[in-house]
Amino acid sequence: MSEDIPEWAFDRVDSICGDNMGGIMNRSFSSVKAFARYIAEHEQPPVDPDLLLAREVASRQYESETVDQLIRDGLGDELIGVMAALAAIKVTRERMGNE
Repeated sequence: MSEDIPEWAFDRVDSICGDNMGGIMNRSFSSVKAFARYIAEHEQPPVDPDLLLAREVASRQYESETVDQLIRDGLGDELIGVMAALAAIKVTRERMGNE
């Protein structure tokens, strides 16, 4: 696998083509690398589902629908409320996984 191509782009190639080609694509093929590189250049990387939940939780502290929506859209990821919610979600998931 080429180091300049992110793993998520290869995962996306697998999800698009894998079923049609009988499973996971061989990542050493030049055509697979080219497609993954194209995906990395033209698509946004997937958003962490925990971050989406943290945005939703943090957005609830605002009465303004405009601010609420901006946070849910990801324009406030550096805000302490979003970062704290994300940290709490990660810690909770980690603890629940260890029980």
